[in-house]
Amino acid sequence: MPLFPTKSKAKSSAGLAPGWHPNFRNFERLPDTKAVRTSFFINGAAITVTLGLLLYTLYGEYVLRGLAADVASSEANIAKEKAGSMGAVAQFHKFQAEEKTLRELEQFEAGGLGGGKLILSDYLLHLSATLPPKIALSHLDARANMIILNASVLANSDEGAGVVHDYVEQLQDDKIYGPLFEQVQDLNDQTELATGRFTFEIDLTLKQPASAADKDKDKDKDKEAAK
Repeated sequence: MPLFPTKSKAKSSAGLAPGWHPNFRNFERLPDTKAVRTSFFINGAAITVTLGLLLYTLYGEYVLRGLAADVASSEANIAKEKAGSMGAVAQFHKFQAEEKTLRELEQFEAGGLGGGKLILSDYLLHLSATLPPKIALSHLDARANMIILNASVLANSDEGAGVVHDYVEQLQDDKIYGPLFEQVQDLNDQTELATGRFTFEIDLTLKQPASAADKDKDKDKDKEAAK
């Protein structure tokens, strides 16, 4: 007989209740017990994106600064070379004008002015030989059907106008070259206050050579007059 009484197995099994109780846990407030927490990935992604944007911004600023430096350097070079470039352009235009003048002179020397009736070199020699002593010739512009003389005289406006008038009549009445000009007129008379010289321009318009039809008409008129 046992010293202490024991309950029977049937009674003990019937007296035990199952281990159940209500679950009042709030899973949203419970700590994240995973080995690698979700917040780690979220924070890591946010930091990566932020660093990428920062690096992109810094690179853009670096590129803009480099472009600004290049633009400033280019503008400095342009400003430095501008004077020389403008001088070269002016020299080029001057060269073109001189080349045009030389070509016209060659053409005039070959064929003469006014349909070959006036040789420029001969007329220049004649002008220099017949130029009045008071008049200083400063420029001569020879064109296909016109010669432009720019000159001056040391005199007041009244005296200068008289000298110019006499010279125009001299050019018109010239026995050698006067008949070649259709018109001789004085233009642009003015007195320069700085030098006291009376400047003027004389345009000598050459007679146009008669065309073949006009020559035939003249011949017919001569024949009719002879009859």
